Amino acid sequence: MVTNEKPFPSLLFQKLDLGEAETLLLAKEINADRVLVDEQMGYQVAKSIGLIPVRTLSLLLVAKQKGYIPNIKPLLQDMVLKGRWYSQSVCHEILEKAGES
Repeated sequence: MVTNEKPFPSLLFQKLDLGEAETLLLAKEINADRVLVDEQMGYQVAKSIGLIPVRTLSLLLVAKQKGYIPNIKPLLQDMVLKGRWYSQSVCHEILEKAGES
């Protein structure tokens, strides 16, 4: 865990959960091209500090478009069964974009 007395890290830890805050700090530290963030607050904070946030379902869509995976739907269903939550409209939108609606 990155701990120093600069206000930037402490602000992140106040606004985000531990995992998200550390992810964003590490992404900044290593000058990452992109950072995987799903929570809305983390997504907005990532953008505000100059990172390019990518959501999990967007990553799956790109993986399908590039031929790395055949379908998104079974992966989405598995994530939901394991406790991930996505609104019906988000699920429908991503499956429609993937040609799986």
